[in-house]
Amino acid sequence: MELIESKSELKKAIFLRQNKQYDEALNIIQNLEKEFSYSYSILFEKAIILKKIKKYHEAITILEKLKYTEKRNIVLNELGSIYYNLGKFYKAVDCYEDLLSESIYVDAKTAYYDKTSALHHMSDCFRLLGLYSNAENCLQKLLNLTLTDIYSKDKDKLFVYSKLGNLYLEQGKVSEALTILNKALKNSNSKYNSIIKLQIAGIYLNNHQVYEAQTFLKSILESQANKNNIILNANYLLAKSFIMLNDFSKAQTSLQTLVNTIYHKKAIEELIFINFKLGNYEQVINYIQLNPSILKNNDIKEIYSNIKNNLKEYNSYNEEDIISKIQERNYLNKPAREVFKEITLSLENYYDSDLYDNYYLTIPQIGMVKEEPTDFLKVKTLVNSHKIVDIIPCKSLNNELKCQTEEITLQKKP
Repeated sequence: MELIESKSELKKAIFLRQNKQYDEALNIIQNLEKEFSYSYSILFEKAIILKKIKKYHEAITILEKLKYTEKRNIVLNELGSIYYNLGKFYKAVDCYEDLLSESIYVDAKTAYYDKTSALHHMSDCFRLLGLYSNAENCLQKLLNLTLTDIYSKDKDKLFVYSKLGNLYLEQGKVSEALTILNKALKNSNSKYNSIIKLQIAGIYLNNHQVYEAQTFLKSILESQANKNNIILNANYLLAKSFIMLNDFSKAQTSLQTLVNTIYHKKAIEELIFINFKLGNYEQVINYIQLNPSILKNNDIKEIYSNIKNNLKEYNSYNEEDIISKIQERNYLNKPAREVFKEITLSLENYYDSDLYDNYYLTIPQIGMVKEEPTDFLKVKTLVNSHKIVDIIPCKSLNNELKCQTEEITLQKKP
């Protein structure tokens, strides 16, 4: 194989690895290795792929051989990362200490990024080993570096302040954490300040200093520069603060903004707790019915059981009432899986009924399912409104299959 061709193949392997096609990438590298067994680039790429597929010891064997090449800073970084993943923190620290050696750097910018990377990882290793003073020492060195180096960015130093705050909190040093985090805000006017404000608000909430927490949270929500995940986090903490003040109306308003976001589960849990406390049992049931997986939370499962066992209104439904209640819901364009979850929960759990075994569930234009329960689906038989069609395994139903009508019927079995 010609050298030019080998470079092209190496680029192809790197591209495949970056796209998580590790087997194909490794196959190319192994073929290249047969002809260029001493090539740093090929061996290093092989080590990276092996690391990605968690063949750590094979990757270490290669990287240890490359440790004293011109690019040893890159190799040491990868070695430290692998030892960290294996839980061999002292070995990882050895790699990062070598990385801090001035002699291996080729330029100031590389030196900055290697040093910050090494100190960050060393602090993590020491923290996990319970060596908090060593971890703090690394972070203080890192802070000095980010405050003085020309290549430092504002978010770099704020990240260090954030880690220092978390390190103090882990040791129960709340006042020290607040001091270092407030110092971070004074030293920066960056858009990244909101991350620090969230930390401070969280500390105040944990210490029941609700109004102090709300000051920081409202400051975040008033800013137009914040990313969506920061806004969501702030809204969640603000809702928690209103709950602590028993201001459930404002809490529910904040929580409703989190429904159908990454905070959906947390929001629904809190909405259930609030409505249960307020005696809005039907609303509690509705939340559970639309989010059945929430019953994995033992506290909510207990709430649900209490309502089901003690509330006469929900135990007094006769069969016709139940069927009517199910059929009057609007299922148009709802994903098949969601419909199955919602209805089977009503039949099996919510109403504490044997209807599940007595009825066929009919959803027009979706098809028929006949299979023992799999996943969270417990529908045994589904009949098309016009005719029985092909059998579809429960697992194959996905959110692309949607109800084409509002009509859902339950047909009595013979």
